[in-house]
Amino acid sequence: MNTNLLSNQTLDCFSEKTYDKILKESLILFNDAGFNSITTAYISKKCDILEGTLWYHFNSKKNILNAHIKLFQKLFQKQLKKIDYNNIENVFRTSFDIYSLIWDFQYIFREHFESFTNDNEILQKIKKINSFVDEYIEEMISKSQESFLNIKKSVLEKVVDTTLLIGRYWLHFSKKRYPKLDNKKLRVKGVKLIYDSIEPFLDNKGKKNLSYLYKKFMN
Repeated sequence: MNTNLLSNQTLDCFSEKTYDKILKESLILFNDAGFNSITTAYISKKCDILEGTLWYHFNSKKNILNAHIKLFQKLFQKQLKKIDYNNIENVFRTSFDIYSLIWDFQYIFREHFESFTNDNEILQKIKKINSFVDEYIEEMISKSQESFLNIKKSVLEKVVDTTLLIGRYWLHFSKKRYPKLDNKKLRVKGVKLIYDSIEPFLDNKGKKNLSYLYKKFMN
């Protein structure tokens, strides 16, 4: 199992118990190949368990998806409690952690579930979590605008759209564009894109902090 595909903040949530092994392996597989392409039989094989054991813990892929959404919400709320808009370094550090978290659960934000299911419960949960994250990223940029960003209203929407697109699709896109790069290097390139989109609108103090954190992230 290649656990390097997930960040430490997500990996630390999983124990060696069978339930957690299924959650972790299915998350990696769904991110890589898509929710609809992965069978429970294949997840079981990767976990080295019988498919009946998987059914004991999750009686459908839908339940695995629900568990992933619940875990993401828990970790996301943890990040929200950390953010302090009066502290530039804190905002940037937490922002990097949030993007890393979104990339860990990228299939939830990347997949178009309506194309292969008419399960309204699933569709509503996916819509709700996507809207929540979109609104938060927009709010985070707007609140930063009040402190250390200086983005004209005519440009603000473009910056928000760019950062949202990077969060949703970067890892999936970059794996195809840069097949020789490992997951860590792809994440670094994604953070660099965020850095480049924000840097022109920072004051000197903000540029110094962002540059420092980006270099630290790279190491």
